[in-house]
Amino acid sequence: MNTIIKSTISIGALGLLSACAEPIPPTFDETDVIASKVRYLALDGLPETATADMPTTGTADYKGRLSADIDGDTDGSVLADLDLSATFDTGAISGRVHNINAFDSDGTPDQKLDGSIRLNGSVFGNDMSATGTGTLTGVDSGFEGDTRATVNLNGTFRSNTAAADTITGDVSGFGRGDIDFTITDGEFYAE
Repeated sequence: MNTIIKSTISIGALGLLSACAEPIPPTFDETDVIASKVRYLALDGLPETATADMPTTGTADYKGRLSADIDGDTDGSVLADLDLSATFDTGAISGRVHNINAFDSDGTPDQKLDGSIRLNGSVFGNDMSATGTGTLTGVDSGFEGDTRATVNLNGTFRSNTAAADTITGDVSGFGRGDIDFTITDGEFYAE
């Protein structure tokens, strides 16, 4: 009889512990969202790199940001860091979306999500396309949950101070798991 009571108490205690999960504090705030939007608009206005001016050898590394609205089990937006590397010899592009922060629908920073998304794709002409997946962990109503996110980037190389030194584009995708969502109105820049 004592064994049954102890087991019930232990299982109940585990349930309470998992229901008390704390989110990771956000690393971005509202000013970062505004700064990212301003930077995206400035870079997206640069001239497209002509296909004839695209590099045909070497590698270029880019850093930037990705932002998007999310709709579904939770509504709001995300802002994340973006690293891309283009290998022009082979036409490959790879990268990572990381430091992913969730914002409430009113723009209030909510939490940093644990995890990242690995990207792979290709360069064709003066355009690029990359897709990636990764598991993101967050906390909703005190419960920790995992979602498998898929992200698609479609962008264009632009010329700021040199040919193909900047990329801007659109982001789409979705998440499935403990929290389901669709990515809408997404954009990215990397320079």
